[in-house]
Amino acid sequence: MEAKSLRLNITAEGLETQDQLDYLQIRGCDEGQGYYFSNPVPVSTITQILKESSRQSDRSLVHTCTISSSAAMPK
Repeated sequence: MEAKSLRLNITAEGLETQDQLDYLQIRGCDEGQGYYFSNPVPVSTITQILKESSRQSDRSLVHTCTISSSAAMPK
């Protein structure tokens, strides 16, 4: 993939099924978003989540969720 040769992360949009997630993971996709992970969330909700996450990161390690992490892949 050209993006990988340029050391860029690949983000897939519009993931809706496990099959799509599996297909993209096998092909080296780094991240994804879509209904498979969550319905759209209002800005106010995301803002609150980020504020809470920021407070928690002050007390613990910051974790990054990517498409390859088990936290980002519901089964």
